[in-house]
Amino acid sequence: MMLRPLLVVAILAVSAAACLPQTTQTRAQSSQTPCTANDPRVLCDPRALQTLGWADSPYVTPDGNTLLMMYTPWNFWPTFTGGSPAKLGPDRPGHKSNANPWNDSNVYQSKRQQDGTWSSPVNLWFNDANGQCCAMVTSTGKVYFTKNIAGLGNQIFSAVPGSPAVSEDGVNSAANDNNPWVSADDKMIFFESDRPGGFGGTDIWFSYRDASGNWVTPVNMGPAVNTAANETQPWASGDGTALFFNREGVAGFPWALWTGGQWVQQSPLALDARYSAEISFNATMSSAYFAISDTTAQSILFVQSNRSATGWGPAATTLRDCSCIRKQ
Repeated sequence: MMLRPLLVVAILAVSAAACLPQTTQTRAQSSQTPCTANDPRVLCDPRALQTLGWADSPYVTPDGNTLLMMYTPWNFWPTFTGGSPAKLGPDRPGHKSNANPWNDSNVYQSKRQQDGTWSSPVNLWFNDANGQCCAMVTSTGKVYFTKNIAGLGNQIFSAVPGSPAVSEDGVNSAANDNNPWVSADDKMIFFESDRPGGFGGTDIWFSYRDASGNWVTPVNMGPAVNTAANETQPWASGDGTALFFNREGVAGFPWALWTGGQWVQQSPLALDARYSAEISFNATMSSAYFAISDTTAQSILFVQSNRSATGWGPAATTLRDCSCIRKQ
């Protein structure tokens, strides 16, 4: 199984209806050009980036201007009440489809517009029908992501613009390797894996490149980060001294700080009363971007929370896609 929605990883998932359900007709009228909330062409308010399909794994770049996300037109909420996935979302342009809903996921990119909304997500060049998710991008434009490989499971790949994806063999194993975070200089990587030698089902692991540019053998992050529970979805500060992640059964974002030559566990960062997952920050760590989920409403949104002198504000700002649905 390739698709790793939040409900599978941590009892929650990413999907959402936001705006009016799109018919075939309104989808055909959609414009890929950005618009503003008061644009006379808009049939409804700017939509949240999620649709009636399934979007998760948000990652925002340190400059706050680029968002990567996973998307599939399949909705998986019914599977948690004994049903089957339902294809409710639109087929976004360029989507590489797979007959198996659990492998029918691609990575998309959206850009922040001048009015603060986000451009309509664009399918990235490296996607194929094998299922991709959990992506991030370095300052050079190199994208790291997770891809399903038959017989191996989830593996970490990378791709530079204009070139096909390549496997990061130095960090991949015979187990499932997911959710890479790589430093801006492409020399350090944190990721999650269920390989042997960990503390629980899924742990956070670390590697760096040697003088020849090869990844050294990954090491487990140790007890300041990993427990018998599942640790997933790492994000590190630019200098690699602060590591945020998710832990099954823990509210907020656990994190650890590199100090005195060792990792020291900190109190979880709680930014919203609802379940939160897959955090990333801007360069100054004054804005946090993450997903929140409401299992009762069966919905989730990508949100932003900002820090001031008095602390973190509520996660009240929803990231919205202001592509236009044109009026007839």
